[in-house]
Amino acid sequence: MMTVFRIAAAALTLTACAALAESNTPIPEIGNDSNFIAAKKAIEAKEWDKALYRLKYVKAEDAEVYNLTGYASRKLGKMDDAFRNYKIALQMNPNHRGAHEYVGEAYLMTNNPAMAEQHLAALERICAKNCEEYKDLARQIAEYKQKH
Repeated sequence: MMTVFRIAAAALTLTACAALAESNTPIPEIGNDSNFIAAKKAIEAKEWDKALYRLKYVKAEDAEVYNLTGYASRKLGKMDDAFRNYKIALQMNPNHRGAHEYVGEAYLMTNNPAMAEQHLAALERICAKNCEEYKDLARQIAEYKQKH
């Protein structure tokens, strides 16, 4: 009787695990990570060093962590770190709108508008000019061209 119970319990556990895996629910959920929450607050307060410190300790491997690390690095003028993190974010999620916008802005900061335009084209493919990231980067490219 005990063996039948163990088999039934094991089958139930496997079924629950399979259902959870199919739900695409990230575990752990990045939005609940206290370091991620603190990093977002630091970014809102423009405390770039603090944001980078907290982002180092986020447990989840997530494109948004790399995107925000790139963002904070760029704000500190650490362009090599910014580009490296944006690249990882886009490798993890090639359709990450924020990473395309921010790396495009980084390319403008390093006087490479052609690369910024490539990321604008990627955003156009992703959201057909209807997302805030596309509009922001398009505006910044236009402003860059007026100045240069």
